[in-house]
Amino acid sequence: MTIPQTTPRNLVPFEKALAEHICRPCAERDVAGRCCRGPGDPCVLRAHTSVLVDTVTRLGRRTTPDEIGTALGRRICTVCAADAKGYCSLDELLIEAPEGYLAKVVETILDADETAKPGDGPKLDAR
Repeated sequence: MTIPQTTPRNLVPFEKALAEHICRPCAERDVAGRCCRGPGDPCVLRAHTSVLVDTVTRLGRRTTPDEIGTALGRRICTVCAADAKGYCSLDELLIEAPEGYLAKVVETILDADETAKPGDGPKLDAR
């Protein structure tokens, strides 16, 4: 499965949808709902938003979360250096996350893509 390079697009609708459906219930936030992760330790959603959105919208709903995870690994791991301790933010999404977490991220991105307005950037056809 070959994934093309990231398509330039407005990520705001996707960031809003992820913040509402994924970040809001996340345990790593303060009492005001802000992310507790600092700029030097972003979660994979913040660190790789454009690659996540591009990969998920290009592969579409007919692709399983496992296939999407494999595609993300191919795209992110080739450009991302793990930190000094060998920590990889993608592991957080694919390995350490609760069952169904990646599927929820995929669903949120695809739902945001379907409701994108003309000024939000190109809607990509799901295969």
